[in-house]
Amino acid sequence: MSSTSLPGQKTPVAGTVLVVDKGDRTLGLVDAQTMRVVDVVELSGPGHEVAAHPDLPIAYVPIYSDAPVGAPGTDCSTIDVIDLVGGRRQATIELNVPCRPHCAVFGGDGLLYVTTEVTRTVTVLNPATLSVVRTLNTGHAQSHMLALSPDGTRGYTANVRPGSISEIDLESGTLLRTIEIAAEINRITLSADGAFAFTADQHRPRLAVVDLTTGSIDCWVALPSIAFGTALTPDGLNLVVALRGGAQVARLELKTFDIAAVGDVPPFPQMMLLDPTGAVAYTACAPAGSLTAIRVGDLSVAGTVQTGRNPDGVAFSTFVHAP
Repeated sequence: MSSTSLPGQKTPVAGTVLVVDKGDRTLGLVDAQTMRVVDVVELSGPGHEVAAHPDLPIAYVPIYSDAPVGAPGTDCSTIDVIDLVGGRRQATIELNVPCRPHCAVFGGDGLLYVTTEVTRTVTVLNPATLSVVRTLNTGHAQSHMLALSPDGTRGYTANVRPGSISEIDLESGTLLRTIEIAAEINRITLSADGAFAFTADQHRPRLAVVDLTTGSIDCWVALPSIAFGTALTPDGLNLVVALRGGAQVARLELKTFDIAAVGDVPPFPQMMLLDPTGAVAYTACAPAGSLTAIRVGDLSVAGTVQTGRNPDGVAFSTFVHAP
């Protein structure tokens, strides 16, 4: 597992990085190669996260709340459907119950899975009909983030201040178990084989490595500062970690759990996103109002662009915006 195998110095692949700006209530479209904002779409409300359709130039932005997770505020109930070609909101999915839809993830079955944390559920949608297929019980409050197993049989929600992970059978809709992690967690990433989950303690500089076979913490990995989002490289060998507490990103080699590289970024990096090749990582840095591109090999900054106030969720679309 050598860093020399990482494609860190290649030119970024063509595509569009989607950035949700919470303060402006917009979705920014950034050309992945030029790091230039090519379009901005107004949202119907306060979105936090975004999912890109795997085959079409369409994005889905759950409209969450005007408050952070767990705080009093509006409990929204819609998902904006964004036409990336036309740069417009083409539809709104109404869930018909105040639920704070938040994290949206496409499954291998072509369905869209969205955390709806007020109702302690994951709502499953058919993107072709824009209709609800079913809901899955998480059993816990603040089921904020979601990861799906590679084989499509399991869903795992990160429950923020319960500090736990809910494991859900996606076929039966059964809540299989709850795995206790820490007082507070947030984002979650799975290993390439789906055997482990990674989530960061939000009070101590450490990363939980969770064995999903036993349903227990395998080990804790010490970090330079408190982490937030993580992203797995396509080869499954490295984890890129946003170090929110240190205005840095780190690359963790998963074979040894050694930190192979650390690089500086603007303060408060949030989610980590890798392009399809794994050559470039992207993270939104809220105080700076910017999106930063990072070469994964040495974690040097490849580019930064201002996108708006308080950027948060990001996604990669293979759609290339016409000049």
